[in-house]
Parts: sequence; C-alpha cells; structure tokens
Amino acid sequence: MTLRENIEDLRTRIPRIVIAITVLTIFSITFGFRPFEFNGVHFVFYYPYLDVFHDFAI
Repeated sequence: MTLRENIEDLRTRIPRIVIAITVLTIFSITFGFRPFEFNGVHFVFYYPYLDVFHDFAI
C-alpha cells in the first residue's frame, strides 16, 4: 500500500472509532447492571437497566 492509500484508510477508520467510543461512553454513563434473579437465586448473567444515578461508569 502506498502512503496515500494508508491515509485514505485512516480517514474511514478514525470516524468509526470515535463513534464507537462515543456510543460506549454514553451507554456506560446511562446504564447500570443488575444480576439476573429467579426465585431468589442469583445467576452470573447481568443485564443492563436504565439508571442514571447508579450507572456503570461510577
């Protein structure tokens, strides 16, 4: 690959990386995780729930 092809490749990858980091940051700021519970038994499976004050980022 030439230098020009590498720069063009970076032009397509960098916006994708920025978008992915932004989406993951917003997700971790707004969602928290709770353990799955069935009949009082806790399972290892965690599912996300919307909780701004007890979020995953803290």
